Amino acid sequence: MANITPTVLGLPSTELAYVAASAGGDVILNNNGRTYLVVKNTSGAPRVVTVDSQHDCDQGFDHDEVATLQDGEEHVLGPWPVSRFQSSVDVTYDDEAGLSIAAFRA
Repeated sequence: MANITPTVLGLPSTELAYVAASAGGDVILNNNGRTYLVVKNTSGAPRVVTVDSQHDCDQGFDHDEVATLQDGEEHVLGPWPVSRFQSSVDVTYDDEAGLSIAAFRA
């Protein structure tokens, strides 16, 4: 499990720093609620990424953000309100092989 600090977007243009997804998941710093995670799948198989919600949404349910990526797909997950996901977001993978991730915040 790795702790990931998001890249801050700004001018001039900013290049995202991709890293391999960690076995056991990753923790993304989410101190402003405007954090996003880009996930690329080059595994040759579908992958499921889960972002763990810590509290109920405004409708009274505690549901995670879940994305299924087919081979070759790239998804952007987030942003995560601090009230639901807290200042550190736990991200897990059904299998981390072939997944690259990059976190950024606006």
